[in-house]
Amino acid sequence: MGGTDSTEWDALHALARAVDIDADVVTLSYRQILVDQPCAACGLVRQAARSEVFEKIVDWAVTAGGQDRAVLVAAGNDGVGVIARPASYSGAIPVTALDTTRKSLASFANWDASGQLSVIALPGDDVARGTQTNRTYAGTSFATAYAAALYAEAMARTGTTNARHVTTQLCSGASVVSYAAVPTLI
Repeated sequence: MGGTDSTEWDALHALARAVDIDADVVTLSYRQILVDQPCAACGLVRQAARSEVFEKIVDWAVTAGGQDRAVLVAAGNDGVGVIARPASYSGAIPVTALDTTRKSLASFANWDASGQLSVIALPGDDVARGTQTNRTYAGTSFATAYAAALYAEAMARTGTTNARHVTTQLCSGASVVSYAAVPTLI
C-alpha cells in the first residue's frame, strides 16, 4: 500500500488481507489523519466514527484466528511526544526511530510523553542513501521494517507466534533511551 491515491479503506483492506492469509507479523506505515473535512459525497464529518472503526479493526487483527499477532505500526515523524494513530491504538505495537548514534531518538521521531504506551525503538535515521541522488532515507516507517524483521526472526527461533511473548523476550535485553523510556531493540 502506498502513494497519494491510497485511502484509509486501502489500509483497512490490507490489514484484513494480512489476517486472511494468516500473517504472524503485520506492519503499518500509515498515519490516520483526522481533520474536520466533510465527506465530498455526503457532507458528513465523522472523525470519531472513523477512529473507532480503525481501532476496532486493529484490535481484531491482533487476535483474529486465536492468535496474538504482531501489528507493528510507525509512531509518526513529527518529533513530538504523542504517538500518531493508528500506532496509538490498543493492540498495536508502536515503533519509533533511533538517530544515527542509536543511543537516542531521532529528532523527527514521535514518542509517548505520557508513558502510557509500550513503544519500541529501532534504527530509523539515515538508514539508506540513494546512489544517484545521494538522498538519505529516514523515518519511523524504516524502524517499523526493522522491527518486523526482528519479530519474524525471533518467532522463527523461539517457535512461537505470540507477539506478547516475543515482545517480552526482545525487550528483556533492551537498553532504554533517556528521555522517552523507549526500549531500543538493537
